[in-house]
Amino acid sequence: MKTVIVIFATLLMTCTSAFVAEKSYAEVSTVAPRITISERCQQLQLNCTQSKLLDVGRKLEQLYVSRYHEKPPQQRGVNVYTTANIDLIDQVFINQLAKENEKLRKDLELKDANIQPQGKRI
Repeated sequence: MKTVIVIFATLLMTCTSAFVAEKSYAEVSTVAPRITISERCQQLQLNCTQSKLLDVGRKLEQLYVSRYHEKPPQQRGVNVYTTANIDLIDQVFINQLAKENEKLRKDLELKDANIQPQGKRI
């Protein structure tokens, strides 16, 4: 009798963990279509280098954790985002573009400050 209970318990645990894993994957894949950061970058017609995509990915994960108090779902070690997360992806892109714009503005101000009114450099 004990053997039957042990076998049943083992079978139940195995099936339950497989069911939970399948359910978690199904929730990620059926709730909303998946989207990559690179795809969203192309949709927004932004010029995204590999280093920028990695930077956006790190910041996106931080923003996701901040909002949902858990890490984003992963598949094979890669964070999985869906179209339901587009607002977060866009927010990271907007913040990055704002920082780049501010840097360019400061560079331009410094360049203008080095030019005298007659157009001669100091």
